[in-house]
Amino acid sequence: KAKAVSENPADVCEFVFALHRAEKFDRGFRSSPTAIAYHVPCHLKPQNIGIRARDLMKLLPECKIRVVSECCGHDGTWAMKAEHYDDSIKTGRRAFEGLQGREAEVWATDCPLAAIQIEQHAGRGALHPLQIIARAYREDGFSQQVDEQANGDE
Repeated sequence: KAKAVSENPADVCEFVFALHRAEKFDRGFRSSPTAIAYHVPCHLKPQNIGIRARDLMKLLPECKIRVVSECCGHDGTWAMKAEHYDDSIKTGRRAFEGLQGREAEVWATDCPLAAIQIEQHAGRGALHPLQIIARAYREDGFSQQVDEQANGDE
């Protein structure tokens, strides 16, 4: 059983995007943000699966995705250590400025540690992409209301 589990891990957004490809993903969105500033966590880059969170958020009708791919400087527990704290802020500065420089209704990142770093040093919280998808199913989730035809449910 352990071998079967070890051979089949998947990033959660990769898994949900596979549901979309298999036409098993509910696109019944009722609201959508106008734009999302999306921070790509460093740990996703070597996985070679692409940026599935971005691809999922692109399914939201009339929503622009603005990608920020610079390192936020958190690096696991590195930014939590007093001796590295200032360096972590310097390392993440380009990511913070990148997010702040993109007009967006909401910020997103797949990494909860990056979200902490972003909120502390860019002044605004970032949601996980699946939190954004979940909110989009609510009529009051975001500023734009979505009609059925925008969802591709023609």
